[in-house]
Amino acid sequence: MEWRERQLGATMLTLLLLAQVATPGEPLAGAALVYGPRERCVLLVGGDADGARPLLRLDQGAWKPIPGSELPSRSLAAVAADAEGNLLLHGGSVRERQADGTTDYRVRGDTWRWDGKAWSCVATDGPAPRDHHGMVFDARHRTFLLFGGSDADPDGRSVLYGDTWEWRDGRWELVAEEGPRPGAHLALAHDTVRGRTVLVGGRGDDRTWEWDGTSWQALTRGPPASRVSPRLAWDPKAQRVLLFGGSAGASHPADTWAWDGERWSVVATSGPPGRTVHALAFDEARGVAVLFGGADGASVLGDLWELDGARWTRLGR
Repeated sequence: MEWRERQLGATMLTLLLLAQVATPGEPLAGAALVYGPRERCVLLVGGDADGARPLLRLDQGAWKPIPGSELPSRSLAAVAADAEGNLLLHGGSVRERQADGTTDYRVRGDTWRWDGKAWSCVATDGPAPRDHHGMVFDARHRTFLLFGGSDADPDGRSVLYGDTWEWRDGRWELVAEEGPRPGAHLALAHDTVRGRTVLVGGRGDDRTWEWDGTSWQALTRGPPASRVSPRLAWDPKAQRVLLFGGSAGASHPADTWAWDGERWSVVATSGPPGRTVHALAFDEARGVAVLFGGADGASVLGDLWELDGARWTRLGR
């Protein structure tokens, strides 16, 4: 049971297995949000569910499926979009129903690409199978950057990764094995103004890290970097990296933070309830951050929120 407990928390496992998400708006954990420049809206990718799931686009506060975009559901995959709106997805875990009626999770190591019309598997080599890792698109260096994650499955393996990879010209390249300690439950965001990728979170690491295109540098210590499974998003409007959620010990803080390249500051202390394994992205077309789903240690969540400056507003039900 160690791998399950580490993935989503033992207290919420039963609820997650009962959440057979098939339609937009239902509770969902382990999904990713990205802004799609082609669609000019936020897209919801994957999540902890059975079967194939389409990409969902956020349209006037409601999720709407994109026809022909089905992909076998992935939970806690690494997902990012390039400047043209092509999505890259690596790894994640997939539910597998067993003969005795139980459910297990198995991590994947394949890489998929969405070009606006269809998904295609573009690589089966590169980073080892993993979930709980992070990936961003580095616009300055025109590459996708992937770091960390874990491999924990029904075979009893439990490995934490500290390798850094780049996807460039249709293939993966290992670019660093030094930097942040091997770990999972982390979050990445790319600061397009400074050309730096910011990393926080994970178990046992209270530092904020930045990747400058060549190597990692350890910066400040302390809150909120020590959160487990927080989520980050780059806010180009205010030129800051936003952080929401994650767990700190047994608690789930509900505060919102911002990183300006030198220090963290609190943006808001009210808004969405605290949670982990949620999804966060910045909607560049509307100038707001969008948050969806996750789990709070007792239940799976399906609420949708947006942050305009320092004020959170709940959308829909």
